[in-house]
Amino acid sequence: MRMAQVPEWAMCQAVNHCFEKEGLPKRIKIDNGLPLVLPHDRDVPTLTVLWWIGLGIEVVCNKPRCPQQNGTVENLQGTCFRWSSPLECHSAQELQDSLDETGRIQRNVFRLRKKQGKTRQELYPQLDANPRKYAPEAFDYGRVKHYLAQQVWTRNVPGCGSISFARNIIYVSNKLAGHTVTVTFDPIENQWIIRDKQGKLIKTSQKEIFSEKMIFQIAKMSKN
Repeated sequence: MRMAQVPEWAMCQAVNHCFEKEGLPKRIKIDNGLPLVLPHDRDVPTLTVLWWIGLGIEVVCNKPRCPQQNGTVENLQGTCFRWSSPLECHSAQELQDSLDETGRIQRNVFRLRKKQGKTRQELYPQLDANPRKYAPEAFDYGRVKHYLAQQVWTRNVPGCGSISFARNIIYVSNKLAGHTVTVTFDPIENQWIIRDKQGKLIKTSQKEIFSEKMIFQIAKMSKN
């Protein structure tokens, strides 16, 4: 299975497991494909990204088709592949054990020549004592609303008069076909605001697109 075929909820759960084991990072850098980025709506956050934002994590997105922006991780993936030998593993558990051993060697055994021969564990002792503990109950939907309120999305109106936004169809106006509109979020009224390119209000929509309940569902958290 390719990474783009992994369901978003499965990816979210796998990363949550990493949080439980390693602690909460200050920031996460992501690439530009499924399941964390919608290929046809790259400017729209997925529910997993909003889950991280609600936990207080800064999410940084690479520019499309610029793998050099994440060169360290790209190189590490190749190293992990060579060290863990996934093609020789006969089960998912065997692969996981191999990856865990690779991680141990990479942190505690492998010495960096450019860092006076120290291991990563010696350089970064906080790797085993991350003070940012994962506390899913600390999720704050207010952070999500604040993030959404800072964004401006631009959409071209097709002949049908409806725009596509975050896998939702919002009718704007047939009269605006061929024109450009902007979409913003009002965190007080919990509604989407659509304006023309001069800033004139066209309409508002209260479509439930990024609700707290939807985010909790992707993170497999109960929300009464």
